[in-house]
Amino acid sequence: MSKRKTPVLRFKGFHNDWEQRKLGDIATPIKTYSLTRAFETLKNTNFKYIHYGDIHTGKAKIIQNPSTLPTIKKNDNYITLKTNDIIIADASEDYKGIADAAILKDCGNYKIVAGLHTIAIRPNSCNVSSFIYILLGRDDFKHWGYKVGTGLKVFGITLKNFLKYKTFYPSLNEQKAISNLLNLVDNLLDLQKRKYEELKLIKKFLLQNMFADKVPYPNLRFNNFTSEWKLQYLGKLFRRNNERNKKNIFKIDHTITVSKMKFNINGNGAAPTSICTYKVLRTGDVAFEGNRHTKYPFGQLIINDIGDGIMSPRFASIRPKYKLNISHWKYFLHYEPLVHNILVMSTKSGTLMNELVYSDLFKQNIFLPENSEQIKIGKILNIIDYKINLQKRYILKLKSIKNFLLQNMFV
Repeated sequence: MSKRKTPVLRFKGFHNDWEQRKLGDIATPIKTYSLTRAFETLKNTNFKYIHYGDIHTGKAKIIQNPSTLPTIKKNDNYITLKTNDIIIADASEDYKGIADAAILKDCGNYKIVAGLHTIAIRPNSCNVSSFIYILLGRDDFKHWGYKVGTGLKVFGITLKNFLKYKTFYPSLNEQKAISNLLNLVDNLLDLQKRKYEELKLIKKFLLQNMFADKVPYPNLRFNNFTSEWKLQYLGKLFRRNNERNKKNIFKIDHTITVSKMKFNINGNGAAPTSICTYKVLRTGDVAFEGNRHTKYPFGQLIINDIGDGIMSPRFASIRPKYKLNISHWKYFLHYEPLVHNILVMSTKSGTLMNELVYSDLFKQNIFLPENSEQIKIGKILNIIDYKINLQKRYILKLKSIKNFLLQNMFV
């Protein structure tokens, strides 16, 4: 059975079959150089290079601002790249990174060369550079690269094998139409990713400045709030929680993961007898996850804001003595400097996990604002989190659209 020669999804006005060609037939190899990081310099030499590591990390992908590329020592004998040249990393520690590509959209006033572990090609005039770059990012090419790649710890692809890659190409005008659409989607993705990162920075700034640590005033406050925050011992706010699920009040049916801790929320599933040993976790309870964590080497505290349920008996839990503002406490427990210090003073290392020492924990004190200020802090941080999650969903939708186009607009 012959392979179809037209894509599933097409722009109006295009009807001709796509033609199968090798990369070596549509592009010419450009000289590359084994330039390592040792050739980089802080001096302004006007020479830049593209290192395979920068392609893998994304520093060099769609290169529109070459000033961000590393500067290298001057050498007037280099054969330099031109706008729309494509550079491929010919080595990767991960087979998924085989032949990761970058495209040089603008050389600016720089002389740019392809450095260590790269293959550089210059598309012929009858082909669109952006279209080839997109092809090299598709799963079809990645699977092919894995098949022809060599090596055990480091995977590699040779120029000879790379130029043998064969696939289908449409007319020049259709290449342009497809490239323009996917470039538009990529630009939207980049914009939304930047917004996402900016929102995370805003949240980080607020977490660092809206909570009082060593003095009874935070760095950043809402208007009309001027009173000192009160020093409170955790022992006056919380008590130890040992409530057990003795009568199987909650049955395991659905699991929600918060950070690395799992809270099993009550459902209608059959309950194994063993869950009667589980601890009951009420809304507002604070749980201690004692396993070591890269951010919280002494564990972390997590407030239960998702509903009553059960928790593994190996975790510690404290219960508020009166109703707390959950939104404020949820973010307060993300204030790393203070919470980290509290945990350092309140834990001891165990064989399998760290143990929370309740008596030490309850001796720790913190600064708390009046309830109205807690509400304001929780509200603004909830809004930021909502916007962050909205951006995340928008990015996922755009990625889904891009994947759909990549799967259906090519042969």
